[in-house]
Parts: sequence; structure tokens; C-alpha cells
Amino acid sequence: MQRLNSARALGSRIFAGVALGGMMLGGSAMAQTAEQAAPRVGQTFGDWLFECTALGEGQTACSLTQTIVVQETGRPIAKFSLARGAAAGQGFLVIMLPLGLDIPAGVQAAIDGNPPFPLAIETCIAGGCLASLQVDAARLTAMKSGTNFNIAFRMRGDAQPVQIAGSLNGITAGVAAARIE
Repeated sequence: MQRLNSARALGSRIFAGVALGGMMLGGSAMAQTAEQAAPRVGQTFGDWLFECTALGEGQTACSLTQTIVVQETGRPIAKFSLARGAAAGQGFLVIMLPLGLDIPAGVQAAIDGNPPFPLAIETCIAGGCLASLQVDAARLTAMKSGTNFNIAFRMRGDAQPVQIAGSLNGITAGVAAARIE
């Protein structure tokens, strides 16, 4: 059991590291100061949760997260993590998807019924495969005015795509509180 917990901890650090790497592309991470009155860890914004992961001494990655579970089993199938991007008005989205993902088929996302756009598959780790997206100001605005963030992907060997709808309920308040925009 120790090894499983260590693998999960490593997966969480890698997940946070990929998110932090995306946030630091332009040189500024989501540094919180006392004056900013950051949301508290565990605070919810609609269907989103504010979480922080310690990466090392003095390094913390914070984001809004949402875990999508399979209704029949209650097991997680995806985890969305939205953090501040490198530039003002931008965000960085990382989605953890199940192992066995058909990587060449890719991952598509769409806000409500709008045209789909691709996500970059970054890597696969013990906990799942990570797909990411720089969220520019226009897409962030669309997310804030939307209802669902839909993703579609295929599992290796399956012809039918897996379609998941993440909720955008609370994203506007969460983005404002976490100073993602």
C-alpha cells in the first residue's frame, strides 16, 4: 500500500508540476501574498474546488479543480485543473484522463455546443494521461459564460469516443477569487 500511496503522491506532484510549468511559461507563477486575500484551500465555487499542492520549499501550485466521476461506480474518470496562465487574462488547463487513452486519436474539447478544439496530450503517468491547453482571454470569457466544458477522447481499441461534460457552474466566481484572469 505504501508504494501505491507514493505513486499517487508522485502523480499529484507531476500533475501540479505540469500545471505549474504551464503557468510559468511567461515567468510568473500563481504566487499568493497576504494582501491578495487568496481563497482558502478547500473552498468551493459552484462545482469547482480551490486546491494547492506543495511542490517544494516555498513553491506551491494552486488551481481550481473539478473531478468527474462515473455515475455507476463513483470512480473518477477525469480531473480538470485550471490555474493562472503566464500572461494577464490567461489561464492554463490540465485534464487528467484515464490510462489506455488512444493518444494518436487525441483529445477534443468544446464549450457548450461550440466547435471543438484540440488539447495537447503532455504525458502519461501512473495516475493517468495529462492533456493541456493555454486558455486565452477569449476562451476564458467563453468558459465564464458557458454551462459545460465537454471533452471527447477514445480509449485504445475502442471505436466509440468517451464523452465527458464538466460543469462550468461557479467558474466565474472561482476565476475571480483565484485571480486567474
